[in-house]
Amino acid sequence: MCKVAGIVGDDEVLQKYSAIRQKGAEPFDGLAGIVGDDEVLQKYSAIRQKGAEEFERLVGDGGELVPTAGKYYNYDSSGGPFSSTVMSDQCAGQWFLRASGLDHGEFQVFPRSHIVSALKTIFELNVMSFANGTMGAVNGMRPDGSLDTSSLQSSEAWVGVVYALAATMIQEGLVQEGFHTAEGCYRTVWERLGMAFQTPEAYCQRKLFRSLAYMRPLSIWSMQLALESRARQAPAATELHPVPETSPEP
Repeated sequence: MCKVAGIVGDDEVLQKYSAIRQKGAEPFDGLAGIVGDDEVLQKYSAIRQKGAEEFERLVGDGGELVPTAGKYYNYDSSGGPFSSTVMSDQCAGQWFLRASGLDHGEFQVFPRSHIVSALKTIFELNVMSFANGTMGAVNGMRPDGSLDTSSLQSSEAWVGVVYALAATMIQEGLVQEGFHTAEGCYRTVWERLGMAFQTPEAYCQRKLFRSLAYMRPLSIWSMQLALESRARQAPAATELHPVPETSPEP
C-alpha cells in the first residue's frame, strides 16, 4: 500500500503491468464515492478530496502537469529514470469514473483540463509516434518520442488498453482521435496479424504477439458506451479533430 493519504498504491507488485517496475503513486489509481449514507459519504468524500490533491502533487507536479511536448501524468512518483514515461492508460481512473457516472460534481477527481491535456499528449506520442500512427497506442513512450524499452510490456501495445483509451478519448470529446487510435489496433489484429477470432493480449511493432484469446479486449464495448453517453448529452457538439493519413512503417 502506498503510504500516501487518500491514494491506493501498488509498491511494485499489485498492478497489471507485472513486468514494469513501479513505486509510489501512479496515474491509473481511480477513486469513487459511496452514496446513500451521509456519514459514509462524508468519510469517503474527504478521502477522495485528499487523495485527488496528493495525486496531482505527486504525479502531476502540483496540478501543472509535466512540461514536455504536451502535458501528462508521470508514470509514478519515484523520480527514477523511467518515472516520466508517458503511459497510454494513465487516464484509466477517469475512464472508469465517467463510465460509472461518477465524473462530475462532488465525485469529480481529476481536473478535466488535465485529462484532456494528457489524452492529447498520449495521442501525439503513444499513438502517432508509434508505427506512424497505424498500430494503436504503445504502452510506454518517453517524453522525447522514443519507445520505452525498459521492459517487455512497456514496448507493447495491449489491445484492451488501446480500446479503453479510445473510449476515454470519446468520453472527453476527442472523438476523431479515439477512432483513429482504435482503428490502428483493429487493422493490426484483424488485417495484418490475421487474428480476428483469437485476439491477443499484446503485440509489438514488428508483428510479435502473445496471449491469444485474451479477455481485456472486451473493453471495446466501452467505446459503444461512451458514444451512447455522448448521444444522450445532445445537443452538445461532438468535437472533431482531423488526423493526417499515414501508412505503416516498412
